[in-house]
Formats: sequence, structure tokens, C-alpha cells
Amino acid sequence: MHVLTRTVWASILLVASTIGLAAQDDAEDPITTALSAGDPGRALALADQRLADDPDDFEALFLKSLALSDLNQPDAAAQAAMRAYAAARNDAEQFQAARLVGGALFSAEAYGRAGWWLRRAANHTQTEDEQTTLRAEFGRVQAANPFSAQLSFSLAPSSNINGGAADASFILGDFELLLPPDRLALSGIEYAGDAQLSYRISQGARYQTSIEAYAYGRTYSLSADAREQVPDLSGSDFSLGLAEVALSHRQFLFAGAGPTSISVHEGKVRYAGAPLWDYRKISLGQTLLVGTSGQFNLLVSAQDQTARDGLQSDTIVYDTALSYGHTFGNRDYIEASLSRRLNAAEEEDDTFTDYRFNLYYSPAEPVLGTKWTFSAGLGHVNYDSFDISFDGRRDDIVTVGGTATFENLSYFGFSPSISVSATQTTSNVSQFSTTQVQGRFGIQSSF
Repeated sequence: MHVLTRTVWASILLVASTIGLAAQDDAEDPITTALSAGDPGRALALADQRLADDPDDFEALFLKSLALSDLNQPDAAAQAAMRAYAAARNDAEQFQAARLVGGALFSAEAYGRAGWWLRRAANHTQTEDEQTTLRAEFGRVQAANPFSAQLSFSLAPSSNINGGAADASFILGDFELLLPPDRLALSGIEYAGDAQLSYRISQGARYQTSIEAYAYGRTYSLSADAREQVPDLSGSDFSLGLAEVALSHRQFLFAGAGPTSISVHEGKVRYAGAPLWDYRKISLGQTLLVGTSGQFNLLVSAQDQTARDGLQSDTIVYDTALSYGHTFGNRDYIEASLSRRLNAAEEEDDTFTDYRFNLYYSPAEPVLGTKWTFSAGLGHVNYDSFDISFDGRRDDIVTVGGTATFENLSYFGFSPSISVSATQTTSNVSQFSTTQVQGRFGIQSSF
């Protein structure tokens, strides 16, 4: 598979680069002629002769890299292409040279460095066709690389970082009780980041097995008003951290269907710097294809949580989620999902069911270089028994939001994004009636 992919890649690079050089009236260059005639040894000798007179000759360096690639010397080809990149005189030449470095490193199976150079090429794209080509090449690198890493960071001003109540008091029977200041809504800024690492340990035509690691963390800074409201607290008192390892297996088991997946996870959660709970989870998933433009995804999981502080109770969490995604003829995308969570805790007051319906819509065409995604959601949470209510607890949740990704502002294939969301929770236990408006600034990969 890798040999075939490298052959396809080399063909793409050779055609693209030859066209690019021909545009500079170098089509009759003897080095190009030797390459076209299938004589990379002569092409290499001619390129070295020209470089002896001018070590920064872009065309000679570029064609030397192609000759070395044909001679199956990918490391040397990459070095020559790097020199060509340094000698390039404009974005078009830098784009082609960076692609050539990526192709040579791909042939050398240095996939991480190949991906980095393709991201570097993204800084010099001039047209949508170049961006499309680059995405395809980057996808081939990702498919071949057994190791993958996804990193993200976001900064999110919020009117309610702690999920605090909107009202300072609540009614219990005939009594009105005041809430402590830290149970009221606190405004501030959330700082969040996560890292997902994956290593493919086995792969066949119809299966893939990977070991994965995931880490997530978030902390806060309080606004001036919040610091005045809770002078003894800081944003780190609401921080959360999670770390897990997992073993994942995907396989095509049924003709005409998508993959079946199974994964096992083990992780730890910390809150305010202290252990909160440990967990073990198993997940099963199935994808069903609907024609060429739609698919259903079914996911079920069970998670066993062991409490690590005196305020939590041991819990088993059962999740079921069904989603359907559809791509229209104009490449707009819509997805609807329905999920149910049963939080079966040892303590009855911690046991609840949570139902969610979410809708996402993403137009294909950007507006002024901005890619949009819109979302809306409804939720209902039910506690049959709750310690500060005589008839349980019921929360109704409404969420709307949107994300704008500024694809015309890209650096190394990453673009800034802004998300805005508003959530309102209405509860029969008034202290859990909350509102939250949040803006989130992040960075997303355009590949």
C-alpha cells in the first residue's frame, strides 16, 4: 500500500513541478529533459554542474530533488528540496518546494516531518485548488502515519463558570433559604486545552487496532465582581483535569455497513487539584451507511466510576447515543443526535437520567473567508429523589450556539475560531435554574 501511495504522490509532484517550471520558460532545460526521458542520473549530474556555479539556483535545486527521488534517495531529496525552499523567490516556488520536501520525507517514512512541511506549504497557497491538493496530500500522510496527535487550546469568557444559580435563594416547602456566594453564578474566563495521542499497533484491509492516550484540563480566572463575591476562592478552585488511556479496535464486519468499533478506557479525574474519581469504561459503536451521502452512528457505553472524595458516590454510567449525518449535493452538512445517560449511583440522590437532542448545521461555502457552524440543543434531566426537594428534581435545558472559523487567516494550516453559545436551564429546584452566555476563542486545523 505504501509503495502504491508513494508512486501516486511522486506522479503528482512531478506533474505539478514540471508545470510550475515550464511556466518559467524552463521547459527545454536539459535537466528537465533528462528527467522526462527517465534518466535521473544524468539529471542529477547536470543539476550539480549548475549548482557549482550558483548554489542558490532554485530550479537546479528543485530538479535535483526530483532526480534524487527517482534514484530512491529520499533523505537526500528532502535536503535538496529544503535548499530549494530557502532559495525560492516567491510564494509559488515556496509552495512547490515545501510540497516536494513533504513528498520526499513521506517516501522516507518520516511522516511527522512530512506533515510539518505540508503545513508549511499551506502558508504559501494562492488558490483554492492548491489548498484542496494540499489537504489530499496531508490526508495521505495521516493515513500512513501510525502515530497521530491532536492538540487544542481555547480561551472562553463566561457569565457562569461554575454553573451557579441565577437567584440568591430557593424555596424548600414553606421556607426560603439563602445560597452561599460560591453557589451563585460567577463570571470569569475559562482556559482549556486537550491532547489526544494515538498509535496504530495493528492494521489490515478491514481492521485497525490502536492504543490511545487523552488528557484534558481547564482552569479559570475570576472576574473582579466574582472575586469580590468570593474573596476566599480563586479560579483554580473550579479547575478540572482528566487523563485516560484506551485500547481501540475498528473492523468492517458487515457487508455494506460501516465499521464496528470497541474500546476500553481507564482514567482519572481531578477537581480543584484533588482526586475526584477513577473510572473504567467500555464502548461499542456501529456505523451504518445510507447511500453515498448519509450515515447513522450508534454508540453504547458503560462506565464504572469509583469515588475518591467524601462528597461523591460510586456510580455506573450507561450511555446510549444515535446520530445521523447527511451531506447535501452542495456539500452542506447536517447532523441530528439523540442521547440518553443513566447515572446509576449508590446514593439515590445522585441517580438521574439525562436526555439530549442536538442539531448541527454547517454550510459548505464560506462567507468572506469564514466557515460557519450552527448548533441547537434540548435536554431534560430527571432525579426521582433529590435531597433538597420533596418531589425530585427536573431540569429542562435549551442551548443555541455558533462557531466561525476564519479560514482566510491561516498559519501552518491552523485558523482562529470564535464560538458563542447561550444556555438556559429551568429547574423545579430553583437553585439549579441557571443561565450562561459564553464566548470561546480557539484554534482549529484546516486539514
